Amino acid sequence: MILKGKKAVFLGDSITEGIAASSSEKCYVSLFAKNEEVVVFNYGVGGTRIARQSNPDTSDPRDDDFIMRSDRMAPDADIVVVFGGTNDYGHGDAPFGTEEDETAFTFCGACNVLFEKLNNQFPRAVKLALTPLGRDGEENPPAGKRPLCEYAAAVKSAAEKHGWLVLDLYAMCKTDPAIAQVRRQLADGLHPDDLGHALLAGKIAEFLKGIPE
Repeated sequence: MILKGKKAVFLGDSITEGIAASSSEKCYVSLFAKNEEVVVFNYGVGGTRIARQSNPDTSDPRDDDFIMRSDRMAPDADIVVVFGGTNDYGHGDAPFGTEEDETAFTFCGACNVLFEKLNNQFPRAVKLALTPLGRDGEENPPAGKRPLCEYAAAVKSAAEKHGWLVLDLYAMCKTDPAIAQVRRQLADGLHPDDLGHALLAGKIAEFLKGIPE
């Protein structure tokens, strides 16, 4: 796939927003745009989740979930990237659910709703889902939460079911040298530092360039 001149939208959480990068220009989305000469729109909002809360608080930005925000994305994107799930693991009241769920109020269901919604919203775009990175402390999940690996697996399963491409960053933390380095150098145990953002930008570009036109 030729990236130069394309338009891409990135829907995500604080990692996509660029928290822990030293500047907005060092965020992986900005680096991807600069390096590949792509027009990007960054819809990363810190603390947000894929799944909807049982009683969303309109005054809490974290409750403006991915499904809600997807309506506000640029409509003519050539590439759609979704990178989320770590906050669904980390906090919030949505149950995990099952692969058959079709409700925004469970994590698995929200993944199904989101990917299908974006299929309809961007029928001609290349669509790529990124699973959560590993994070410090994941061996001790928060009360009432499944292990992080299950959230990553649910993102991958739902994305593939809806015809999306998947870059399984969670698995790549153990198998890919670049992503393993991102995982080792998280600035605060969750967010990539400048080097991590640069490595993420390069890995996303490499993956997309390998897609046949």
